[in-house]
Amino acid sequence: MNKKKVFIIVAIVALILLIVVLTKGLKPKKADKLTAKEIKEDVKNNINDLTTTDLNYEKFKNIIGENVPNVHIALGKDSYLRNKPSAKVISKYNLTKYVNLQEQLAKKVEQRYLNSLNYKIKETIDMGDQICQKVEISSYYYALYLYDYLDLTNNMTDVGAEDAATNEKAQVEFYKNSVKALKVLDAHLDDYENTTKEKVEDDICYKNGKIDSDDMLGFVGALQGENYSNMNISSVINQNKAKERLAKYLEEAKNINI
Repeated sequence: MNKKKVFIIVAIVALILLIVVLTKGLKPKKADKLTAKEIKEDVKNNINDLTTTDLNYEKFKNIIGENVPNVHIALGKDSYLRNKPSAKVISKYNLTKYVNLQEQLAKKVEQRYLNSLNYKIKETIDMGDQICQKVEISSYYYALYLYDYLDLTNNMTDVGAEDAATNEKAQVEFYKNSVKALKVLDAHLDDYENTTKEKVEDDICYKNGKIDSDDMLGFVGALQGENYSNMNISSVINQNKAKERLAKYLEEAKNINI
């Protein structure tokens, strides 16, 4: 190999190394962990993303950090109240009127939730390797509404969840009753208003700059009203109230025609 060829090869290698070094220099250095200020901003962004009708399952999963059932999603096109069969099943069993009514009723619940929701980050608690944001929340009693919705749907339906997942006709029956439950509860949306503006506090904690998925999911529940005293299912008073509501709703369901 002559000197000219060696020089060209060396020059090319040097140029490649220079490009690599410059490219690395242009990339922002990733911090080992988020600062308290960055965590506070991240919490704000996550809350904003969780409390918009633009929310979908992929966004929700990315915020939580793992796959979770959509029963935890209160807003957007993938919310639990919008669960429905496939387009094929809807067409086969002429369910379009149910789909339209479902969307109308789910949107009303969604709006109640958004109109009632207020929150503010009250305090940053820095414990070195763990930084927590204390958030004060006032919300619609959506968690209580969802509890009653699930209870009513299940009690109006002869098939179980497993049957609905594997049997087409059972799925259709379950879906029709879920829309009927929405219709029954539509007359009681005022009953789930947080008229006293009751507040709860919940902490979002980041350890070494990362948030725990269970912690984030718990915060989602707090935004939806799971931490209110009326959601203490172990309370005998709450159990009796739930039974009374269910009995009333089941009676009203007899007069619902779709």
